[in-house]
Amino acid sequence: MIVIDGSQLEGGGQILRNAAALAAITRTAVRITNIRAGRKKPGLAAQHLAGMQLIERVCSGRLAGGLVGSTEVSLTPGDLACGLYEADTRTAGSCTLLAQAALPCLMFAQPSPQTNLFTSRLVIKGGTDADMAPPGDYLTHVLAPMLRHLLGISLTVGLRRRGFFPRGGGIMHVDVTALQADQTLPPINLQNRGEVLWVDVRTFGAGAFHHDTADVLAECAVRELQLMLGDALDIRVHAVRETPATAVDSGAGVMLVAHCSSGCILGASNKAAKGVPLSAVASIAAHELASVLQSGACVDQWMQDQLILYMALAAGTSFLMCEEPSLHTRTAMVVAESLLPTSFTVTSPPTSGSPNLWMVTCKGAATKPATPL
Repeated sequence: MIVIDGSQLEGGGQILRNAAALAAITRTAVRITNIRAGRKKPGLAAQHLAGMQLIERVCSGRLAGGLVGSTEVSLTPGDLACGLYEADTRTAGSCTLLAQAALPCLMFAQPSPQTNLFTSRLVIKGGTDADMAPPGDYLTHVLAPMLRHLLGISLTVGLRRRGFFPRGGGIMHVDVTALQADQTLPPINLQNRGEVLWVDVRTFGAGAFHHDTADVLAECAVRELQLMLGDALDIRVHAVRETPATAVDSGAGVMLVAHCSSGCILGASNKAAKGVPLSAVASIAAHELASVLQSGACVDQWMQDQLILYMALAAGTSFLMCEEPSLHTRTAMVVAESLLPTSFTVTSPPTSGSPNLWMVTCKGAATKPATPL
């Protein structure tokens, strides 16, 4: 059994998600200690437990210590199997983070003898627009299409209903087709972002927010993007007034998505908060997107650490040109190297006068789906 210190580096739920996913894919027993030791409330929160229990079901494993507040858990995986799975945080815990935990597992799952189908559906319930996590729109419009582009996989995401703090109640569907028995993921090559072709401005308002909230957010975002990136930028607006059928309670937000000639997709988002003008909400997202686009990086801050696991699993050598690797990214590397025969190299910009772009290189493990027991 491999032991992972859950307090190292970033020390949060990402260690749980990545360690459990890689353990399930490689059918390696793992114990995670000191879970979220440096947090205000250490141990498993409800959304972390839901993620661990989801992976337990997907891999027909045994989870020990699976209780809210637990500071140590162990997972003994069985076979990863394609199928229909549901996870519910029963709070406003992030749907996106649950999907991130299960998605790589389902890519490496094998069809059940009864169905012989390589497809799986994941139904996730919780918060679609949560704090400290990318929103459901990011999963739908940035992560899923990027993984399709980079890995050649079949993956679709549907945001069926939005859910906000404190009740959650959102619903997302994720459909994925698993690899064939002798198949590996291809290496990721992100060394040149290319030109920005267009930017989608996606906004919404729900519940108690004024009926024109989405339009105001969109107008403000467009204005800020044009100021920073130029009037010639192709901007496409998608403003939606949610109904009681498409959103639980009240919320509003903006999701900006840049599409580039290389196939790279970068995103930035923000959600409305009490006492914060809508113009400020939109401006923060616009500045975040403009900053990463002006840097020349191939990925945004959320994508950077999410690709590490796939680079580690892939065959061959992967390259990722990005801004300075975040603590989340460095943590993902350490966890991957603990569970896979893979190695990462991080190269800083060559001189102080050059663009502040870093290169992350990974010699992948060429992992294939495990043969059923």
